[in-house]
Amino acid sequence: MIIHVDQRSMTSESIDKLAKRFPDINFVLDADASHEAEAIFAMPYFFKEKRLKDYPHLKWIQNLAAGYDKVEMEYIRKRGIIFCNARDVYSTQIAEDVFAKILDFNRHLYTYHQQMPKGDWRRHQVHHEIARATVGIIGTGSIASAVAKRMQAFEATLLGYRRRNEPVPYFDDIYTGRQGLLAMLSRSDYVIVTAALNDDTRHVLDDEAFDHMKANAFVVNIARGELIDQDALVRALASKKIAGAGLDVTTPEPLPPDHPLWQFEQVLITPHASSESPYVHERLDDLVHENLSRYLHDERLLNIIDE
Repeated sequence: MIIHVDQRSMTSESIDKLAKRFPDINFVLDADASHEAEAIFAMPYFFKEKRLKDYPHLKWIQNLAAGYDKVEMEYIRKRGIIFCNARDVYSTQIAEDVFAKILDFNRHLYTYHQQMPKGDWRRHQVHHEIARATVGIIGTGSIASAVAKRMQAFEATLLGYRRRNEPVPYFDDIYTGRQGLLAMLSRSDYVIVTAALNDDTRHVLDDEAFDHMKANAFVVNIARGELIDQDALVRALASKKIAGAGLDVTTPEPLPPDHPLWQFEQVLITPHASSESPYVHERLDDLVHENLSRYLHDERLLNIIDE
């Protein structure tokens, strides 16, 4: 069996571990020499129809990222290729990033850090707490569940927005449809965006959505920048319709230095870094090894995307 492994997407140590555990597999690193491959392990940029046409024997794709909005899924489905993502690899660290942004906002950490070089002992009144707050999460996948699970320790009320009205572990209430979204937003002290980007979720937070939020609401986006209408977000912040935002993703990326979002004191922007972790390669290796073992034994793979 031949598998193409994109060496820009996996470390040399990870590739060596694969080769040692699966010595009968021919792992090919050179894309130009890999067109006979039955499987491909790579990041989303690789999975375009123009490129995949060169792989007539391709049966399985292991996407090494959680997101797949850049992947040409229609072509992959048409060919009947199994497509798996890496959603559980990034959930823990992204959940921690959500809390970091909220606590930075709640506890004025950035302000205190700025005061330190001056020896400035001033303290600032706190207006927000996670404890017993209501948290609305757009999307209820693995990242959302990791956030919700940790929010329970703060005794928060968890609201989820998803396509189907079905119970989800860790969530107290589930909302569906546009009116359901607006109802959830009107209850939420914190709004966390975790959904996948598609035609239904693009600009899910627009002017109407911000109009329904509480004035003390804090918005966190760790999914994709396009889920928020960024111009509407600027208007909401400027008119104080919401209290602030923590953004790990923007439109475009990098965000231009002259963009107005940089100027808001109540906004924290990080450079699409929420997935950073000292354990990310270990978690990715575990997933890839498990799925390859399942594939070789004709067992159902983890994280199949069949929607």
